[in-house]
Parts: sequence; C-alpha cells; structure tokens
Amino acid sequence: MLRVYFKKIINVMLLINVLILLIFIGGFIYFNDKFLGDESISKIEKKSFLCDTPVYKYYSSDIYLTDSSIFKDKIINDLKSVSIPNVETISVRFIINCRGEMDGFTYEAFDENLNKRKLDEIVKTTIFSTMKEIKRMPIGTVDNEKINALFLIRIKVKDGKVIDVF
Repeated sequence: MLRVYFKKIINVMLLINVLILLIFIGGFIYFNDKFLGDESISKIEKKSFLCDTPVYKYYSSDIYLTDSSIFKDKIINDLKSVSIPNVETISVRFIINCRGEMDGFTYEAFDENLNKRKLDEIVKTTIFSTMKEIKRMPIGTVDNEKINALFLIRIKVKDGKVIDVF
C-alpha cells in the first residue's frame, strides 16, 4: 500500500516538473522570437538611428508592413535599366525605427535552384537607396509604444529584370 502511495507522489512530481519545463521552454521561445539580439543590428552604421526600445520582428508589432506597393512601383522603376543576372529572388531585411526612418539593410539573393548569389554593388546600392527615399513608412507599436521593427520584402527577378515586389 505504501509503495502505491509513493508511486503516485513520484508521478505527480514528474508531471509537475514536466509542466514547469514546458512553461520555461514556451517562455524562452516566445521572448527569444519576439526580439532580435545585438548581432542582428550590427549592420546599422549610426547607432543613434535606433530608438531606446528593443528591435522587434515585424509580426510582434501592432502593425504589419503588408502594403508592398509602397516599394513596388519605385523599385521596379528605379531598377528598369539595371540587369540582375543569375538571380531569381532577393530578400531585403531592414529596420524601421520609432520615427519611421529606415536603416540596417541586409539582403540575400538566390538563383532558381535556391543557391545563394551575391548582388552587384550597383544593384545593392540602388535597391537600398531607393528604399531609403520612401518617406511614408508605418511605425510599429507594442502596447501603444513606438518601436524599432525589423521588416522583410522580397524582390522577384526574371530574365535579369525586376518583375514583382512582395
């Protein structure tokens, strides 16, 4: 009888430990996924660009940058005469601070087989400078506080020409 009682106690203690572990792991994933570490903002040349808030990922903010038309026409027009060989998709990441300014641009370019490619310096500079010219950027908020937020857009290329931005 005593043995059955101890087994029940041990099972309850194991269950409690598993629940505590799950809560800890869930909290770690939630908070780790919501903010970016300092290594993610090392590309920003002017540290004064950032506001005194963490850099959130775009989906942690109260607003999403879902209107890619802000970039679409401008990028397609500005890159009309630029050839982008051997690239099918360009992913551009950037930060919009609490004042609606953009910086911290990074990119990854891929060919049709998803192999990483390097962009020509002129193409990269044109994309980044074109985006910086856009002045009506939405400002992310969390709990009604303006924040720094990391965003991502993708540029679709076909036959060396930009055909879509999403």
